[in-house]
Amino acid sequence: MSGEFDTFKNKNRINRNRIALDLELSTSDGPILSIGMEHIVSGEQFEMGIRYNSLLVEPEAMSVNKIDIREMLTPEYDKKFKNGADYIGKVDEAARKWIEERIGSENIRMVAVGFQVGTVDVPLTKRYLKGTGSRIDWQVIDLNTYALIKDDEFGFEQGTVRKRMLEGYEVTHKALDDSHIAAEKYRQIIAFG
Repeated sequence: MSGEFDTFKNKNRINRNRIALDLELSTSDGPILSIGMEHIVSGEQFEMGIRYNSLLVEPEAMSVNKIDIREMLTPEYDKKFKNGADYIGKVDEAARKWIEERIGSENIRMVAVGFQVGTVDVPLTKRYLKGTGSRIDWQVIDLNTYALIKDDEFGFEQGTVRKRMLEGYEVTHKALDDSHIAAEKYRQIIAFG
């Protein structure tokens, strides 16, 4: 019994600097429209929308994230996000502060967990949200890569494990929802080895 508890404590110690991260974008390469994060150990969440006075958009990207850019300058836009919406500098400051409240030390950085987090979310966070990006490590836990490795390991058709991981979840392409799915999936991976 004591050994199981020690293992759980060690897993939580290791995972205290893990966050699930998801961004919604106006084009395939940014700018960022919203950021969602969930702390793996505590389950605490952060989500903010980003306002712009002018913005380049791709119709395909906007059809995926379902953000109505006409709302960006209205008070209703704040209500769409857990922590409201603001211009990019204020969002960067709030997101960085949220991360620091969870890890405290200036010498520790968060490790991002998510789907395509290593190729999309972390690089774009570091580019557009520099304060927040400075608190996120380049080391990532990409659940798409995990699923591909498991497909190969078990001899499944590519995409099988990812599809099974997402069964019962609706991927909404809303930053907070999708970061929550990534956090839940990662917790299951940790719990079951």
